[in-house]
Amino acid sequence: MQARVESLTDKPWRALLEGHDDWVHTLAWSASGIATAAADGSVVIFDPITTQVLETLNSSGPIFCVEWAKDLGTIALGTAHGAIEIWTTHQQAEKPDQLFEGHTQAVRCLQYDAHGQLLATGSDDGDLRLWRSDSGICSVVMPLGAAIECLQWSPEVRTVLACGLQDGVVVIVNAKTRSHNPLTTRSAAVLSLAWNKAGSQLALGLQSGSVDVVDLQGQTIMQVHDAHSDWVVTVAWNRYNNLIASAGFEKDKTVKVWDLNSQSCAGSLHGHLAGVTDLAFSLDGTELATTSADTTVRVWDLTKLRRQSKTDTIEDGHEESCRSVRFSHDGHLLATASDDCTLRVWNPKTSSRVRTYRDQTDWTTCIAWSPDDEHLCCSSGDGNIRIYSLEQDEPIQVLTGHTDWVESVDWSPGGQLIASCGFEKDPTVRLWDVSSGSNIHTLLGHAGRVVHVEFHPDGELLASSGADGTIRLWNVADGRQTTLLDPKGGAVNEARFSPNGELLATASEDNSLRVWSVKDGIQQQVFTPHSRNVVCLAWAEHESLLLSGSDDFTVAVIPLDESIAPTSFQLDTPVYSLDWTDGSGAVCGCASGRIVQLSVLLDRDRRASLAWSKSFRRTRKDLAVGSEVQHLMEEDPMSLSGASMKGNFMVHQAVVVDPPKPTVRSSMCSVL
Repeated sequence: MQARVESLTDKPWRALLEGHDDWVHTLAWSASGIATAAADGSVVIFDPITTQVLETLNSSGPIFCVEWAKDLGTIALGTAHGAIEIWTTHQQAEKPDQLFEGHTQAVRCLQYDAHGQLLATGSDDGDLRLWRSDSGICSVVMPLGAAIECLQWSPEVRTVLACGLQDGVVVIVNAKTRSHNPLTTRSAAVLSLAWNKAGSQLALGLQSGSVDVVDLQGQTIMQVHDAHSDWVVTVAWNRYNNLIASAGFEKDKTVKVWDLNSQSCAGSLHGHLAGVTDLAFSLDGTELATTSADTTVRVWDLTKLRRQSKTDTIEDGHEESCRSVRFSHDGHLLATASDDCTLRVWNPKTSSRVRTYRDQTDWTTCIAWSPDDEHLCCSSGDGNIRIYSLEQDEPIQVLTGHTDWVESVDWSPGGQLIASCGFEKDPTVRLWDVSSGSNIHTLLGHAGRVVHVEFHPDGELLASSGADGTIRLWNVADGRQTTLLDPKGGAVNEARFSPNGELLATASEDNSLRVWSVKDGIQQQVFTPHSRNVVCLAWAEHESLLLSGSDDFTVAVIPLDESIAPTSFQLDTPVYSLDWTDGSGAVCGCASGRIVQLSVLLDRDRRASLAWSKSFRRTRKDLAVGSEVQHLMEEDPMSLSGASMKGNFMVHQAVVVDPPKPTVRSSMCSVL
């Protein structure tokens, strides 16, 4: 696989390395390459210069740590099940050469000593073990009293190593005398540590978000309490200067470089779309490699590092939770609504914003496109429904009548009607005549707030779902209720018709998705792919796949063929809204405000999975609007398509097809 290499005028990283399909937990950089290991058990070795994949190894389960041996032809892996695997590289090995067994829980950290004769390993079981690398015999077992999160041999005293513990204690261990003593106790778990070149100081990354530096007397040299807004899961010390790199986990996602001389931040690196899990300096100290839960590895050129001002920061999506995402019918535009009181329109081809509407006085809760894609309607927490033209910044019409928040809106296929529904004080469904702005029907029946409305593809029926746990189908012509569905699973958050109109899928707070026959109202299937409330859903691939988003931070892809198991993709935030188009795949609106695009993949056995595609971003510089929108409307739809290969998958944009036998493994995910 050839990773994309982008110039720093376009991206802040030198290279983006893609070869994993799951969280990349850890990496190790040596003259033999960058070895990266992931939660799916894969180990990918990259050439840091050419970015080529040199080798891929497959372990039996998740890997939490990786280390090159001194011969540079062997790597050690620490696994989730407590074993240490020793692999010979560059031989396309199918299984490890040696298996060191003794730990009873996950191995979180490991490192060879300076001579390569001993391998130190730390585990959640609280034991530090020293193994003879030639025989695999465990020569020392040293209980330290708490889970061992990190360890590193001293570069100066080669029989000494430091260990960071879950209880906040840093322990100095003498392997020769088999003794250990506490150096310092911090206020939170010590998740990472690194020695300076002289072996006289330790940098510590804490679960509290702090980065501390201590000397061998336990005295604090530097302390940055709010270095990151989440756990500092990894730190590294540049041996050629007094720079320390640290990275924040899920809520943070940034890499920061600290100058110990000035005790200040020398710069920040932004780009990962999920928590950063590990980092390592290159051998000459000029580059930094990072791994992330977004499945990517990035290489950063530190010679280009500069302090980032507020105006330089690129932010994702919205400033607050993204409540609704909807593709235009032709797939050329994407509209999003947020708690930040804005409605934004994006170009899904470039992930750039083409227009922002800011006249809302409260949350924007839901959006819908007109059938001709020339107008948008948007519901709001102020009880109004605004209709916008893509050619104007101000609404061209405001529909008033609801007496509480408007939770959801939809535009009829014929374009003459808009449906809406209200919150607790106004549990009604309303139908509006677009031309006159009048409320022609008020539909009563739900016993609590109405959460979602959607027109049937033929425009003759309307589905509504509510906090009372029911789904109701209404005759649009006369406002009469025709069908009542009661899954008895708590609030029904969404109800969406299949593209052909024969099925209705519902998402409920009891963690379930249900599929109903529209013709007779019979429940046909029930799926429970989530561990918490299912907030949103979307149909994909015509009627063959369902996508769902949940408070459990996952997006699930669910084949209606029950012989194929559902799979899920882990994000770092709850998912509030989903939509799908054949040209661009799935788009998720997240609680963090991020808007993430995913591609759906289907392998030869028809197993479906999800992969990162891109993230929509906003900058402080607005794009020119009118010409951009006009250009998109005139674009040939086929110009939005493209093909790529990945392992056993062929993806034509996000349209799933059965692949020919692949001969090349290349990147399909674009991370912007």
